[in-house]
Amino acid sequence: MKTLLKIGAILLITIMVGIVVLVGVIVVKSPGKTLPIDGENAISELIQIELGGMKQWVLIRGYNKNNPVLLILHGGPGSPELAMHRKYNSALEKHFTVINWEQRGSCKSYNKGIPKDTMKIPVFVSDARELVQYLKKRFNTQKIFLEGHSWGSAIGALLVQQIPQDIKAYIAIGEASDVIENEIAGYDRAMAEAKKRNNKAAIKELSAIGRPPYQELKKTGVERKWVMQFGGTVKNGAMQMIASALFNCREYTAADKILNYAQGSLFSLTSLWPEILEGNMYKSALEWKVPVYIMAGRHDATVVYALQEKYFNFIKAPKKYFFTFENSAHMCAYEEPEKYLDIMVNKVLKENK
Repeated sequence: MKTLLKIGAILLITIMVGIVVLVGVIVVKSPGKTLPIDGENAISELIQIELGGMKQWVLIRGYNKNNPVLLILHGGPGSPELAMHRKYNSALEKHFTVINWEQRGSCKSYNKGIPKDTMKIPVFVSDARELVQYLKKRFNTQKIFLEGHSWGSAIGALLVQQIPQDIKAYIAIGEASDVIENEIAGYDRAMAEAKKRNNKAAIKELSAIGRPPYQELKKTGVERKWVMQFGGTVKNGAMQMIASALFNCREYTAADKILNYAQGSLFSLTSLWPEILEGNMYKSALEWKVPVYIMAGRHDATVVYALQEKYFNFIKAPKKYFFTFENSAHMCAYEEPEKYLDIMVNKVLKENK
């Protein structure tokens, strides 16, 4: 008995020491600052600016601040991609002045005092519009490039409809179209894959929640869990990709990594989900006045690949292009960064200087 107690005590101490070491490593890797870039025209800032009456964080990085400005609208809602862009797409900073904005309620821009009634789609579009005007003035430019991923593509599409005169070109990754149609298609894909693999746990859980739409986020969580597990978010290793980028992101403090990222994501999703379900780009964004570039992962089941292609075929724009990433799912810019960079530099930038 005493031996067992000693072993238990040793295990407990080992676990506690491990936790302390892990937290210590996170703190060391989390100064909440961004590295400088060499060069007199370079820019490297992690700053707060006021958008919609609320302080929000923006990361600005580029080797030459005279390069074209690219504003990135992250997914989620509440799932910022600053860490992912820094890890997988930092080469973009040689060609653009890259702006990663942490939207209200997301990680660095999350706090418990945010009024829930400000978490509305029109407010996010208004915040983005203010940010565009700030960037135009700050960098003395008439137009900027705009990129939206997933949820960010919904915000981006609505924004471009309002201010096409301020946008050189629009880049969508995992472009949202009809949310309800997408939820049903994603569920059907997951169920078909579960049956193909004879995954009894997946079949049981998916059968229990039934086909979308769901008003309860809990059911959506079950569906997305299996979509992710079957490679519909990242073709290989979704959580490892995200965790690695987040863990090593020096722009985030320890509190950002341990608390704010998860809390902000949950707060944003629960606040916005009922409104998100009403999203339909066929009703609000079919006519475009700027060039449109859509990038889609062949294996995407979060925003289903076939539905992105369908939406692309419906839209009208001065120029429009659809790029398929054959070895990717929903995170194609991070899964195939070389292809993403090539399109951004040799297609998007070259055609719209």
